[in-house]
Amino acid sequence: MDNIIGIGQCGTNIAEKFRQYGIYNIYHIDADVEESEGVYSAKICGSHEEYAKTNHLGLKDFLSKITGETLVVTSSGKISGMTGAVLQHLQTQQVSILYIKPDLSIGNDVQRLQHRATMGPLQEWARSGALKNFSVVSNESVQNILPQTSIIHKNDKMNEYIASSVHMLNVFRNTDTAYGKKMEPKDTSRISTFASHHFEEEGSLSLPFYPLETESERHFYFAINEKNIEQDQNLEKKIIKFVSQIDTRADVKYTIHSTKYESDYCFEIIYTNTPENP
Repeated sequence: MDNIIGIGQCGTNIAEKFRQYGIYNIYHIDADVEESEGVYSAKICGSHEEYAKTNHLGLKDFLSKITGETLVVTSSGKISGMTGAVLQHLQTQQVSILYIKPDLSIGNDVQRLQHRATMGPLQEWARSGALKNFSVVSNESVQNILPQTSIIHKNDKMNEYIASSVHMLNVFRNTDTAYGKKMEPKDTSRISTFASHHFEEEGSLSLPFYPLETESERHFYFAINEKNIEQDQNLEKKIIKFVSQIDTRADVKYTIHSTKYESDYCFEIIYTNTPENP
């Protein structure tokens, strides 16, 4: 993954969290913001539909410099209506979507309609092969996973957690393993979500970032301290016991990755080959 494009306030806030890792090109697309290097200011529109239909001047030139694997981060605000326009100017076979589902329990009918009008078509783009992958994360699910924090810091903590998890998975997917073959999903498994676990022999699995209705594959990436990999003769048994907690019919695979972290972690990608009901 070479580039992160954030659309709207939610998307740009999460995209900005990737900057700390120093390996991504970061781009922001938002309405009525000051344009600068890597920032596109869209004309303010009154609705999701208007953003979708508007000819966004200069957008093609802004995106023309972007090459390589790209992650587009978007949600369901009005400006998400221009996600389709953004994708039209990118090499979409190298583009993945990270869709942030808002907590709609406190939304209105317009917000629910915007959500369906964004999530539904993007999943179909992915299923058709026009996009590399569509990943969905629920703000409500992530909030329930994280320790309680003040309302002032809540969104920032969630954005940091999402970005760090996606970054670690990107690193593990693109570096050599200490044990196991690199994992690639089946061509039909193009919709996914994530999970992040503390790895302990008797530990329980954390909840996923979004509750998928069906599962086709579950890929576990174990981040194990390098000394533990060398010295723990029961490591494989512990991992198998940990993974066996899953009650699923999905294909389960895992790899082990050497780290210098004191604690051991497990990151997971959960795939489905069936579109989620928005």
